[in-house]
Amino acid sequence: MLPAGAILLSAFLLFLVQPLMGRLITPWFGGSASVWTTCLVFFQGALVVGYGYAALSIRLLSPKWQRLLHLILLAASLLALPMLPDANWKPADPHHALIQIGGLLLASVGAPYMLLAATGPLVQSWHAGGGHVPWRLYAFSNLASIAALLAYPFAIEPWFALHTQALAWSAFYLLAALLILALAWRTRRQLQPAPDSTAIPPKRADIATWAILAALPTALLVATTEYLTRDVAPLPLLWIPPLALYLLSFVVWFDGRMRFHRLFWMLAATVFIVVMARVMTMVRFRFEPTVLAPLFLAGLFVVCLYCHGELAQRRPEPRRLGSYYFALSLGGALGGLMVAVAAPLLLTAHYDMAILLAATSVPLALGAFAFARPLFKGAVLVCTGLALAAGLYGVRHVYRVDRDILVSQQRSFYGTLHVVEEDIGKPDHRRELMHGIILHGLQYMAPERRREPTEYYRPQSAVGLAVATLPERPRRIAVIGLGAGTIAAYGRPGDTIVFYEIDPAIERIARRDFTFLAESDAEIEVVLGDARLSLEREPSRNYDLLVLDAFSGNAPPLHLLTVEAFGIYIRHLATDGLIAVQVSHKFLTFDPFVLAAAVAHGWTGGLATDRMTSEWIVATRDRARLAQAPLGEALKPLDTTGIRPWTDDFIDILRALRDGSDSEAGSDGVSGQAERPRDAVERP
Repeated sequence: MLPAGAILLSAFLLFLVQPLMGRLITPWFGGSASVWTTCLVFFQGALVVGYGYAALSIRLLSPKWQRLLHLILLAASLLALPMLPDANWKPADPHHALIQIGGLLLASVGAPYMLLAATGPLVQSWHAGGGHVPWRLYAFSNLASIAALLAYPFAIEPWFALHTQALAWSAFYLLAALLILALAWRTRRQLQPAPDSTAIPPKRADIATWAILAALPTALLVATTEYLTRDVAPLPLLWIPPLALYLLSFVVWFDGRMRFHRLFWMLAATVFIVVMARVMTMVRFRFEPTVLAPLFLAGLFVVCLYCHGELAQRRPEPRRLGSYYFALSLGGALGGLMVAVAAPLLLTAHYDMAILLAATSVPLALGAFAFARPLFKGAVLVCTGLALAAGLYGVRHVYRVDRDILVSQQRSFYGTLHVVEEDIGKPDHRRELMHGIILHGLQYMAPERRREPTEYYRPQSAVGLAVATLPERPRRIAVIGLGAGTIAAYGRPGDTIVFYEIDPAIERIARRDFTFLAESDAEIEVVLGDARLSLEREPSRNYDLLVLDAFSGNAPPLHLLTVEAFGIYIRHLATDGLIAVQVSHKFLTFDPFVLAAAVAHGWTGGLATDRMTSEWIVATRDRARLAQAPLGEALKPLDTTGIRPWTDDFIDILRALRDGSDSEAGSDGVSGQAERPRDAVERP
């Protein structure tokens, strides 16, 4: 029981810290899905270091020195507690987010995480020294990891503040260290096999095979998570199911109760790969999360079941488990790095998913060598060819679509940005800025229409109505989220409009491919970096209007919607200033929580819905200001009684899930950051 307890608690903490650290640091880096992806890759890399340390310890040290060294390192790591990131890591430069996140995580939780990772292989090695088979403990550790992932959004985050969560994690880490101490003492006299240095080391071909079979599922995990949270249904909780299914595939095979039928899982994986490659290129499914999410989650699970089943079939004798786990973690880290680091540097758009579907042909081909019968081997080679062809079809489709209507394209840490042209030669000739498949700005190209506010900033929108109520004197307007720079069209001589934008690529595109900024009569300023951190550092600017329309894909960064964030905004507003916050979303209902955050500061507000494009919360100190025409005619009261506003320490995202019946805007299909098919881009 003691070995199982030590491994279960270590694995639980190992995966509980991932969403917890993600929640703690995401507000500092703009709240995009890429922050979670970077965290995922860091933790995979830390797993490699932990498993590498365990492998070397098992191979080079006697059982006595293994225990002593691990206990010393655990004791030293207690100095890093409590597990809370230092505010000095808040970024001042948005250009190096990936490096900054890595450094922050390393300093905050690196040592405890690596030691927890090493605990599994070490404890399994000690357990094997008593004559036990250790592989079921690996299955138990993955079950504990799944439990942590599911517990966080449902049993921890809705009930405990972040600070309390971090302190509790630190306390349980101390308990895990004590359990490992008790286990080391209890097994100190057990006979164990000699260190791996006296045994025949695994062949290089075996290590390479283990690494490849581990790399592809991890890469597909990261790509699937990005794909689902970026384009299909941008929900903050949607990263949990892919990772849980990935871990569950380990449990299925390493528990030892289910037999692995190689040919069946090869055929199943091939079918899913072909279907995924076709469906992701079909327009009619582009906005159907009820189809895409289950399909890609099932496809990821089946591919993981095949690859991890092969890994389970190829596991070595227990004395080599250190090298085995190290190869698995190294392959997993390389797979994650390919998607999170190499792909943004080498690819101009998100071809990742299609490329990885083609790459599944490699583990399928590896499985062909296990068959002696020519018929079975031929069937596997057919599967390999189909997977390769399906993936290449997806790559070709994405590439061809991009090139057909492309003005410019750029991929940054925060996603892929396209500028496309529509209706060339017609009165509605326009350029559109797309973040993935989400519309983030539009400009008509005819000279007489270039300065026309469009989409969710048109004169009938809450922003247009709010601008119409501003005084005749020179106005000061702050905009969180640059997009194409559309609000600059409202600028008059003497006005100042300041845009706060986290993605430097957005500014380059707004200045190069659109003319809103260049042709505005107002003085234009663009402040790069996370808007909240930038406003936090600045003295009060006395703005007349602050527009909050920062979306990562189709999801607003939640740290911009808290009571503390509104305190910062209010400090920058004039006495009679207005705040307009876009709260449109297909899947989440933000409006009561946003208004509740304003009400917490003594402000009042209402909901304004432009049926064509978006819905907004507009708030101010003075209720009479909201009644002023034309804004007052568009605002509807919104009851926030019983609504607990979100704070930096507490966000219950589950309460914001939209069921499609509780919001007029939801039933009318209002989605803010417009999600509409464009025939030239999204044709089958």
